[in-house]
This record gives sequence, C-alpha cells and structure tokens, in this order.
Amino acid sequence: MARDRDGSLHNAHRERMRERVVREGIDSLEDHEALEVLLYNVFRRGDTNELAHKLIKHFGSLAGVYDAGIGALMKVDGIGFLSAFALSNMTGHYRKYAQSRLGKRTVLDTEERLAKYLHSYFKGRTNEVAYLLTLDTGYRKLLCVELAEGSFDHVDIEPQKIIEIVARRSCKYAVLAHNHTSDIALYSGVDLTTTRKVQTILSMLHVTLLDHLIFDEDDYVSMAQSGVLNQV
Repeated sequence: MARDRDGSLHNAHRERMRERVVREGIDSLEDHEALEVLLYNVFRRGDTNELAHKLIKHFGSLAGVYDAGIGALMKVDGIGFLSAFALSNMTGHYRKYAQSRLGKRTVLDTEERLAKYLHSYFKGRTNEVAYLLTLDTGYRKLLCVELAEGSFDHVDIEPQKIIEIVARRSCKYAVLAHNHTSDIALYSGVDLTTTRKVQTILSMLHVTLLDHLIFDEDDYVSMAQSGVLNQV
C-alpha cells in the first residue's frame, strides 16, 4: 500500500507541475524544476525531482546537464540510455528550432543577417566547430554543412570536405564560420591562415568567400568588416 500511496503522491505532484507550466509557462520554473518536468517524458512514473537535483549537482548547472554527452550522463545513478539520449540532444534540438524559425529561403545578403542565422549553429557547443554556408546568386542559403569539430580550442579543416560541399550544390558565394569556446570572438593568426586556405580553395572552384564569422556565446566578429578578408 505504501507503494500505491507514493505513486499517487508523485502523480498528484506531476499534475500540479504540469498545470503550473500551462498557467505560468516554463520560464516560471527553477532550473531543477524545468529538468524535472522534462524527465516526465522519459520516466512515466516516480519522482524525477530528486534525479533532477542530482544531475544539476553533478554537472554544475542545467546547461551543464544539456551539454553533457551520453556517456557522461549514464554515469549518474538513475540515468539510463533513453534518458541520456533525450538530455544529450537538447541543445541540438534548440539549434534546429532556431534555424527553422529563420526559414530555409531567407535572403542572407548582409553581415547582420548572416550573423543572426549562423549564430544559432553554435548555441550550446562545448567544442570549436566550423561550418561552411553556401549561397546562390540571390544570397539565399543552399547548404550549411559542418566542416569539422575539434577540441575546446582548436579545429582543423580538410580541403576535400570543402570541395565536396561545393560540388553538392552549385553556388556563387560562401561564408566560413566557427566558434571560440575558451576566448572572446577575436580572430587569431591561425584563423587568418585557415581563412587564406579556404579562400584559395573556393576561388579555384569559382566561388567567392564573402566572410569568415567568428562567434563566442553572445557576440561575433566579421573578418570582412574588420578589413582583413581581402588581405588574406
């Protein structure tokens, strides 16, 4: 009977939490409460509040939980593959959401529009990642493809990957973008060398590199706007 009473208590608590979210929105919840509610989708019964507290304590924050990989999550007692899979994909779902809101045929003909569109690709990233965005003659997106993922402070770009991306869709323009996870959005000597390499490859394919945008969590720098793109 104790199990039944515990089950009834947990079910009543879940209903109150769901009603609160409907009434006040998810933003009204504390971080552990938001994680608790998310875990309802994986754990159909039981107390997910305690598990939410345990996860946030283990990883330091709600962002830390969402940024953790499947392997790291599964080391926490009470987390299996399905719950780890759901949590580890949260930031990826956010990026897809942000990109979808901007639309597939958005005209990306200014630095500001390019930055707004590309910044969403780096939300929640814990390692440096490089992307190549290709545009048609009307500055509309054709492809935005990950070139490489590196460590927390370095990423290597393979020329063959650039050739393959350009070959997939005929394009006129391209934009290189990557993020800095351990520093502010300023280009380095390595960034200049990488840009020179990419620009040379693209020119051989009759594609113009419009810009190299470098992002941190909240800001970005444009190498074209900084006046160094033509110098490389």
